[in-house]
Amino acid sequence: MKSIRSIQEYEQAKKQILLLQQLRRHTEKLTTEFGIDEPAHYILHIDRSIRDLENVMRSYDECKRNDPGESLQFFHQLPRRLVSIRIWLGWTQVELGKRAGLDSKLIHWYEKNNYARANLEKVSHIVKALEEGVSIKRELDSARKKTTTVLVQSQKGSIANPQRMRNSLHVEHEVNELDALLAEVEKLRLEDDPICRDDDPSDKNEYPSDKNEYPSD
Repeated sequence: MKSIRSIQEYEQAKKQILLLQQLRRHTEKLTTEFGIDEPAHYILHIDRSIRDLENVMRSYDECKRNDPGESLQFFHQLPRRLVSIRIWLGWTQVELGKRAGLDSKLIHWYEKNNYARANLEKVSHIVKALEEGVSIKRELDSARKKTTTVLVQSQKGSIANPQRMRNSLHVEHEVNELDALLAEVEKLRLEDDPICRDDDPSDKNEYPSDKNEYPSD
């Protein structure tokens, strides 16, 4: 049982724990009678099953106790957040569609209608693509910031030191080449990935023929 979603499942988990505890006591008794010093493998398995059930019951209890507070506001803010993150990344709707493996027309409909009647599974693809984009952008921004700091520090003394000036220009040239190479690699990745190509046949079959996916105006 991975999670508990109702009081019925909660009560069922309690009964399973009681049965497992009885089974464990019976197994321990047999183990003692036969003089087995080390715990049998099935005893360890019973203990693991009990712990798993106790964990899911504890999660259910926490859900009952904890006040959700402002967490429900997340769902109201989600549509705007998805759009704002896409814009911050500098992605078009077409690029987001490619990275999420979805038709760009679907991205357009979702954003136009504030993600009304959006398919949860497809939204999860969008969120995953945006998360990956944010992670990559932050890493690149951090690397550029560190490189810029090095350049500034190097250039402060470059006027009095011709060799430092040459080193500074060399570092700046390397950074520019790195940016160009990263852009080329990303371009090739999008071209080679079947999910990212515009001629993906699965997109043609699924969109836009499935009109139920698109909210009406």
